[in-house]
Amino acid sequence: MEYNRNKFSMRAPDYKQIDLSFSKYVKMQSMKIQVGVNVFNLLDIRNELDIYPLTGRANDPGTFYTDQVGLADADHNKSNSYYDQPWFYSSPRQVNFFVRMDFN
Repeated sequence: MEYNRNKFSMRAPDYKQIDLSFSKYVKMQSMKIQVGVNVFNLLDIRNELDIYPLTGRANDPGTFYTDQVGLADADHNKSNSYYDQPWFYSSPRQVNFFVRMDFN
């Protein structure tokens, strides 16, 4: 079977995210004002969206690739941030405040 070559490419890890939305209406004369907040990824869980096939992790490409990472000398030709790829993870916590006004 060919499945053993990239054993971590068969399925992705679970995706977890909790969002929260709160708003309140206030009526003033002929106007309705709504204030609120939306919080996306409330618990700030960084889900792995893409992974390296050799390790199955988003932050570790494997020793085959990282052997050349380090301070520049004869054995190392890549910096420590060469394999840093933040787009392999979901977005961090986002907090959005809003105000809405409806006129009659």
